[in-house]
Amino acid sequence: LKRNRCCGCRCAALMGQAPGSALPGGWWSGDVAYYTAASHALPSGDSLRYGLRGTVVGPSRVNDGRDDCRVAVKFPGNRDAVACFLDAITATPPPEVFSGSWRVGDIATYIGPERMLDSGQRLWYGLRGEVVGPGGFGGEECDAVAVQFPGHDVPVVTSSVVRPSELGWGSQCPRWCSSSSKKMKVIEINAYDGEAAVG
Repeated sequence: LKRNRCCGCRCAALMGQAPGSALPGGWWSGDVAYYTAASHALPSGDSLRYGLRGTVVGPSRVNDGRDDCRVAVKFPGNRDAVACFLDAITATPPPEVFSGSWRVGDIATYIGPERMLDSGQRLWYGLRGEVVGPGGFGGEECDAVAVQFPGHDVPVVTSSVVRPSELGWGSQCPRWCSSSSKKMKVIEINAYDGEAAVG
């Protein structure tokens, strides 16, 4: 069974239907769903991990005008169901290996230029973090990975990382060896992800 993607948040308005009816993306209550976005902590204290298996429990009830692009999923260990965007879940386990042979839990060293992110947090050459998911979402191909750096609130998606063993020269590198042509963006964690998703 292939799930439909929610494009531009204009899915069929299926919210408020009786239990057991179809939910956005063709999901049904009781379906198994795997989380496919980058691992992160939620404001509620719960957390989401790449590859985590959960159960769809109903419609999203965040009431922000985008509930037609989400379903509520209950994951083991979390107190409440989480309103997950359709492109962040799949009916089959996601791949364990990403582009560049990266896996969740791998240590990655940032080799790009020094940058100040919109959040006010800084990236610098040699900063080490943990890979928490792929860089692409909804099955899109991407040569980047999501990395959680120490002290950062949210993961950063970047292709400007290598394994510590690949540095060769240690943590020092002349400015010319760090490429500014690599892509990087900060993952936008929806503020509503931490709220109870079902009423």
